[in-house]
Amino acid sequence: MPFPELTNRLLRLFNIKDSSEAATSIPLDRPLTLEEQSLIEWLLLHGEPSASEFLPQLEAAHVYCGCSCGCPTINIEVPVSIPAAHAQSNILADFVAGTDENPVGVILFQAGGRLSGLEVYAFGDPPIPFGLPDPTTVRLFEKK
Repeated sequence: MPFPELTNRLLRLFNIKDSSEAATSIPLDRPLTLEEQSLIEWLLLHGEPSASEFLPQLEAAHVYCGCSCGCPTINIEVPVSIPAAHAQSNILADFVAGTDENPVGVILFQAGGRLSGLEVYAFGDPPIPFGLPDPTTVRLFEKK
């Protein structure tokens, strides 16, 4: 950084995390928000062929961890009382979303037949924190 003092002051002023710092997990204990539910439902309906088998888990899914960088990535747990689904891959859905100027990647994960995580990551260097993309902006990744 050519001007470390100025850069650090600006990062603090605008409440932006320094992207050179490693992200860590932040413990959380909450249900999915309506926005998270809506996005995950879209991903389950449009993802891998077996992804829709995970829809019954959505209502019981619980957020137990988030990311310290300010992105909306979350780790999810589903109670063992909810039946496990079957999938060939740990990745249930992998899409791009947002605008062409500020696209984000969106990946939905499962582990052991249960929803396990929603990763939302930036392409490039958008302002951090950024929010969940609107499901209407989710699309297949196309190389240009």
